Amino acid sequence: EGAAQVEKTDAEKLVEKMEAKLLAQKPWSMRGEVHGRERPQNSLLDDDFPVEYASRMPPLVTEEVTRGLEERLKRRIREKVWDDVQPKLELTSVGDWKAKATPLDSEKSKLGLVDLYEKDYLEKLRLQALQNPTGEQEGEERELTEEEKRERQVIQMWRELSTMLDALCNSHFVPEAVPTDNDLRVVLAG
Repeated sequence: EGAAQVEKTDAEKLVEKMEAKLLAQKPWSMRGEVHGRERPQNSLLDDDFPVEYASRMPPLVTEEVTRGLEERLKRRIREKVWDDVQPKLELTSVGDWKAKATPLDSEKSKLGLVDLYEKDYLEKLRLQALQNPTGEQEGEERELTEEEKRERQVIQMWRELSTMLDALCNSHFVPEAVPTDNDLRVVLAG
């Protein structure tokens, strides 16, 4: 019983010490936004504050890094790899330059936008006809396989189930109108 009592008092003392530490006045650097008159003069110079930078730190420059960079540059010079953005044109005369230069046209087009779209559409149709000489189009109806029929049936069942679940879950759901007796007619075969 004595050891348990001593341990209990030690725990209580530890709790009291921690509470006192937590309730004590914090230093100015731990209080958040502090005005200049609430902290000692030149106290910013005494503390070391961690600052996070958004940019990457530059790589350490060592002899190995420098040597590797120099070797890479020398190899690329020997191989004549320049990584030019635009390849240089081999021009021997002014005629070559005029032949390779892209013409700039500043005249207004004679065709309207509708005409341009129509021309593109007709060109696509012509290319499709050349690629598919049988005349069979992709969107053409064909006989469905059993698997496709089952898939369509499942999709239809899912749509019906979703409609029913929406009706249960949404208080603002408006179901389709149920036909009234006035809409029903009896047709007698003559």
